[in-house]
Amino acid sequence: MDFGSHGIWFYNGATWKKIAGWNPENMESWKGRLAVDFNGYGLWIFSGTKWKKITSANPESLED
Repeated sequence: MDFGSHGIWFYNGATWKKIAGWNPENMESWKGRLAVDFNGYGLWIFSGTKWKKITSANPESLED
């Protein structure tokens, strides 16, 4: 869940967990992972346990 300036949070049905502190511009599900455009921080993929930076560039869109 994107809470704007409060970051990205995940709810497992019982509790909330903050998974990122940055405010995303766009998010998309991609191959069972979460692709996130963090504006000037670049494009990142979240596997469910860790983040991986894909590029420092700011993508225009995450749509096909």
